[in-house]
Amino acid sequence: MTKYYKVIKDHPFWEIGAIIGSDKRIEGQLNTYTAIEDVWDKFEFKDVENDDYSEWSKVIENAPEFFQRVYRNKVEEMIFYTKDELKKLYEAKFPKKEKV
Repeated sequence: MTKYYKVIKDHPFWEIGAIIGSDKRIEGQLNTYTAIEDVWDKFEFKDVENDDYSEWSKVIENAPEFFQRVYRNKVEEMIFYTKDELKKLYEAKFPKKEKV
């Protein structure tokens, strides 16, 4: 299971607002944490597999002043619509612009 955290306080690796997720990079139980998109990285992470990140999961999962646990919304993926319902939702989300 991947765990996700939102960075809520200034951190040397990620910008505030970054969503980071646990990532099993090495066989076994070692979890590293990386941003789900590198746009929030403050520097380029290189060679994660060869560095010692064994304590990262303990630090991140036990630092609520820096990291807030968040969850991926899978409910939306489980809702089904008719063709007309889906079109209405799409039009509400992306209204057509009137030509001038």
